[in-house]
Amino acid sequence: MRHRIVQHRGRRFSIKLDPVVWDRLEGLAQERGLRLNQLVGEIAVGVPPTANLTNALRNFCMTATLDRLQETERELDERSLTSQGVPIGVIVDACPSPVIAVSRAQLIQRTNAAAQHWMGTDEAALVGKPLTNYIQVRCQLPLDKILEEFDNGSHRIFQGRILYLRPGRVVTARVNLCPGGFDRGGGNSFLIMVDRGPGG
Repeated sequence: MRHRIVQHRGRRFSIKLDPVVWDRLEGLAQERGLRLNQLVGEIAVGVPPTANLTNALRNFCMTATLDRLQETERELDERSLTSQGVPIGVIVDACPSPVIAVSRAQLIQRTNAAAQHWMGTDEAALVGKPLTNYIQVRCQLPLDKILEEFDNGSHRIFQGRILYLRPGRVVTARVNLCPGGFDRGGGNSFLIMVDRGPGG
């Protein structure tokens, strides 16, 4: 444990932390354009008088590290979705129409703003959820067969219809299913590109 005295705005904090925690706090302060004492002071403001500042500092570091890991994992997922290394998020976000990126296991990986608006749900509520929780896709070929074709290298675009249950009504639209690239589950992800049509 390393003991340090940190002062900020007239307050003096006596803190004992593991060296790795001190290093992480210093790194986080630099990322935010702050000095270490400023970051400690900001964290201390949110700590109730009965709580322990040392634990709050450790929790802050742990939360920030987990957030960074999740962001890095998401970036890796996006990059692994396309064989050329172009993040799938760039492709999805560039489309003006609703687009949903789905893994081989049929879990929603990404949606663009148009899809979130069309579905009336933000991306955080969709990502990682089974596609079938929200929509049904109907094509001439069953979805499993289409995914097998994508796994076998097919670049064919499959047309079909999508049924989406919104509160009080069923929304239908034409869709194109396109291969999205390899996902980390070992198969091809795919894109559902929604054609809302006039007034859709």
